[in-house]
Amino acid sequence: MKRQTGLAGVLVMLVMLGMLFGGCGKNAALNGHEGENRAADQTSVEVADTTAQAKGAEKPEEQAKPAEQNERGGSSAKVKNSADREACKAYYPQGGGASKADLVIDDEGPTVIIKQKDGTRIEYGVQGAAMNANVEALKMLKRCGADLNQKNDAGQTPLLLAVEGKASATGQEDAKKYDEAVDYLLEQGVRPNEKSNTRRTAYMAAYMNGDSRNEKKLKPFSTSAEQATVRLYSGLEKLSLSQVKQLVEVKHADVNAGFGQLDFPAFFHAVELERTDIAEYMIEHGADLSLCPGEEGGLTILEFAVSMGNLPLTQFLLEHPYGFDVTTPSDDMQIPLLATAVSQSNYEMSKYLIEQGADVNAVYSDQGDELSILQSVNETEPAGKKIKELLIANGAKE
Repeated sequence: MKRQTGLAGVLVMLVMLGMLFGGCGKNAALNGHEGENRAADQTSVEVADTTAQAKGAEKPEEQAKPAEQNERGGSSAKVKNSADREACKAYYPQGGGASKADLVIDDEGPTVIIKQKDGTRIEYGVQGAAMNANVEALKMLKRCGADLNQKNDAGQTPLLLAVEGKASATGQEDAKKYDEAVDYLLEQGVRPNEKSNTRRTAYMAAYMNGDSRNEKKLKPFSTSAEQATVRLYSGLEKLSLSQVKQLVEVKHADVNAGFGQLDFPAFFHAVELERTDIAEYMIEHGADLSLCPGEEGGLTILEFAVSMGNLPLTQFLLEHPYGFDVTTPSDDMQIPLLATAVSQSNYEMSKYLIEQGADVNAVYSDQGDELSILQSVNETEPAGKKIKELLIANGAKE
């Protein structure tokens, strides 16, 4: 059973917030593998026997894989010399396409194309092979020079992709294929402690996904810091502040490692769980405040605190030198913090932001419509009328 990584219903709200807030300043969006489609990293190519025969007659050096297939299949390590190409010639179809697999080598490295029972041919780069638990493809790619430690744009290694891919397995047989991919990659001596852009390792992913088989398999390779990180995140709802301090200061748990569909680090998760004391402690002890996890480019920790209606944390962030400014939204959509508080009919939050200098006449764009702060007021809510009066009293214009 997968370990819980958030409060019930928060995902739905955050998807809506993602659409509202847009990007997160200059910070790049972080991808979590959990929401990806496994088929996105593979390409089905219909190939007639005559095409395969013609392709088999070509020399490896003369073959070129279309650019679109290179991108969708996932790039591999570059094959640096002709000797590597010579070693892979046996994989090209011989005798009119009798071989069940083809392998293209270009400037981006080897890509294997495996013929399926229905006649389609599936193309895999090293990441695609791992994500889809195709050990046959991984073996061919390895023999032809692929780097089994190579990361994708999200910083995920083939090992991490195989571990995380198992969470999407459909049935025991499918899950077994992922286990076999994990075993093969470990047998090949891959580096098991490599971290993704969201600072996850394969062990962390197995632990958080409730994958006891691979958790045990990977634990001997894990560091004490990795073990402390997952203990911190998974136990955050019940851990005392002193226990959190022990994990962070003594065991070196990483408060910036992201988990779950939204890649929330521990200090975001603390806000989610209404553990403000712990969130404040983590912010003072290594939290990376430039992180913007979530949908559509994500939210800053200040935007998340306001959206969750957490006034104490909002005050903590604005009244300490963390670089946040109530008048300058950090998201690409330029949604003012005050607009969020007003639209949620949060009177106390609205009042505080105004006291901190929020512009009551700010205009912003919401899905193409230009709106004012006053237009954000929901007068059907009990606090709506009171908030409207507050805005007007502080200079808001109709």
